[in-house]
Amino acid sequence: MSYNTQTTSSELLIKLIKDEQHQIELDTREVAELARIVTDYVKRIETVNEVSDVEVISSPPYREIKKKLGDLEIANEKMNFRKGLIRDYIHRLYLINGYYTSEWIE
Repeated sequence: MSYNTQTTSSELLIKLIKDEQHQIELDTREVAELARIVTDYVKRIETVNEVSDVEVISSPPYREIKKKLGDLEIANEKMNFRKGLIRDYIHRLYLINGYYTSEWIE
């Protein structure tokens, strides 16, 4: 009976790990797209000749960059959180299956 419970717990953790890995792939694409957008806006601002700092700061591209950088930071934090979950799930999987490691799996 213990074996079935152990197997079920292991299978659940493996499923959770796979789900988080898939979500990290999606988050990675989102981060890459946001980074591309920010880069495009920065290039546009760099091509503007003789624009005062006040004009740049109040320009739509600058405001959009600030917004996208905030989105990028949030997406990156979500990805880091998911990586932490995966490390935790792997650690639990090792414990369930009778292995103990003093170091976290990286």
